[in-house]
Amino acid sequence: MDEFWKEIAAVFAVILLLPLLLAFFIQGRQGISIGEKEEMETYLPFLMAETLRTDSHPETMKAWAVLMRSNVTKALHEGGLSLSDFREVCIGNMENPDNDYLDFYGKLAEACRETEGEMVFYKGDICYCPFFTVSNGATRDAFENFGENTYPYLISVPSHKDEESSDYIAVTYCQKEEFYEKMKRFYPKCFVKEGETANEFAEVSIKEQDSAGYVKWLAIGDQWIGGEAFRKDMGLPSSCFSIEMSENQVRITCKGVGHGFGFSWYGANAMAVEGKDYRELIKYYFYDVTISKENRDD
Repeated sequence: MDEFWKEIAAVFAVILLLPLLLAFFIQGRQGISIGEKEEMETYLPFLMAETLRTDSHPETMKAWAVLMRSNVTKALHEGGLSLSDFREVCIGNMENPDNDYLDFYGKLAEACRETEGEMVFYKGDICYCPFFTVSNGATRDAFENFGENTYPYLISVPSHKDEESSDYIAVTYCQKEEFYEKMKRFYPKCFVKEGETANEFAEVSIKEQDSAGYVKWLAIGDQWIGGEAFRKDMGLPSSCFSIEMSENQVRITCKGVGHGFGFSWYGANAMAVEGKDYRELIKYYFYDVTISKENRDD
């Protein structure tokens, strides 16, 4: 289970742009000054622009601002590098000619101003707020997957609007030899048993799924592989997948885009279009949380 946890943490690090956040940590500090908070608010829209779709509803943008602010602040409280390093990264992104989002930045800046200082809390602590693009129709339960009560506010909730997304289902076909060659690059030990020659086509089977339908474990031969690790290694959009093999071909069907934990962009955006505000969006996807500028009920 330790390996599975590491795999999930690695995926979260990519999805939440932790390489950027790590550059924003302040080593050995338990808080930040007023001036540093103001500077964080100035640069927060540029961090949001790296993760949020430009066709987002204004309420979704506000929710994103609160989620990102929570993640950044939690990171600040847990130590790291320097504010100047973070500033340099953001300036580099702003000056990149490929990043043409000035109008989008203006909308994100407004979302930050309208939610200034607001963060997500659970029983007195700032929350780590994961997000992803499209669910398979439900989000995932952290306790069920991690085996410990690390994120009690990450429970499975329906997100049926995601099923209307054009990205909801992805079906790919490939030749059987191509599929196995790719697996052998990542999992060579799965094809060789001690004292035997390599097995050209080891059996692939799904062993365990969570209640939301995402693959927790699958087996290649007699070796078990984490579902999220397999998704990442094989370039699949989601770990909610099925694999069907014929004599010469492999069909992989995926539902959703992303890891499935926390805030679904598509589901939340659809709710925003229907009239839900940013607080309602956050409280739908994160159980029993409060939203405030300080550690208190909102």
